[in-house]
Amino acid sequence: MENEYLNIVKSIQKAASIASATPNHPEAKLRELVAPLWDEYVRMRRINLVFQTRDERSLANGRPDTVFNRLILEYKKPGAIKPENVKNRQLITQVKGYIEDLAKEERWKEERLLGVALGGKYFLFIRSRTDQKSSNRNQLITCTPTHLLLMLITPS
Repeated sequence: MENEYLNIVKSIQKAASIASATPNHPEAKLRELVAPLWDEYVRMRRINLVFQTRDERSLANGRPDTVFNRLILEYKKPGAIKPENVKNRQLITQVKGYIEDLAKEERWKEERLLGVALGGKYFLFIRSRTDQKSSNRNQLITCTPTHLLLMLITPS
């Protein structure tokens, strides 16, 4: 299992390298290269799951890159997400807005949704919670957060 996650990590890193060398629309290139990894993972695990994937879904305050049911994925230019980066706060606000909009539109509780920003080297996990203002974690893309993300897109 650990090798499976390690291979996905390597694929994400390779995709980030390719996307960062793309002069126009590196975020779109990153999504193009990484999105099939999620489908491949589900297929390899023989999970009978059909994603309700919606790319560039229009919400009241913007368009998240990808929505998988209650998971919002926002791809960023490789290298844009860094530890303690001021721009991370803007990204957190942006994704929280998507969470609020999607929750209202679908009549879900905000705390049941999760936003994940992917910038090639880091995942940024974003949640709205009722017991605290938010839970935001900036994690280097390694097997552990990759495993977490894959667990979130697959049923238990």
